[in-house]
Amino acid sequence: FPTRRSSDLTELFETAGNAGTNITTGLHAGVRDNFSYKLMFEHDRTNHYPNPLIGPGREHDKGRENFRGNFFTDYKFNERSHASFAGGIDYFDRDIDPGLVPTAVPSRVFANGGLGFVKFNYAFDDFKAQFVWDRIDMDLRAPFLPQRVPFPGNTAKFDVQHSVNLGNENILTAGVSN
Repeated sequence: FPTRRSSDLTELFETAGNAGTNITTGLHAGVRDNFSYKLMFEHDRTNHYPNPLIGPGREHDKGRENFRGNFFTDYKFNERSHASFAGGIDYFDRDIDPGLVPTAVPSRVFANGGLGFVKFNYAFDDFKAQFVWDRIDMDLRAPFLPQRVPFPGNTAKFDVQHSVNLGNENILTAGVSN
């Protein structure tokens, strides 16, 4: 993050390599007085390396493809208190088993779907609270599966903690989490 009181940073990155590797990343971050933020987007694609046991990609030709985006914001209320909020997504299409285990029936397993998260933090002196929600929603498919297999899931977590100084060298921290 930039550290001046008011500033912006924008960067674009491009990476290319063997096996169709192409990674494009865009990043923008800034600070406005007590508010700071970061936005990021990425497209990441790599073909699988050829496997002579199964031949060229029959179902599709990519080892993985991801579209990612996330953000982070932070607001400093005063010297003792601040809050942050973040979130992100990752949409993917992936060959998670490119036939590495030789079998009579090709063992290729593909997954596509998405991951997401939201995170909120608040701190006031030695008190901290955090809420996190994660989501996965993907389908598995393979030649040996009769249909796509959905794989959804959600998790949520809430934490609070408080710390107390016990002299110059010791701190006692207690918290609750669900």
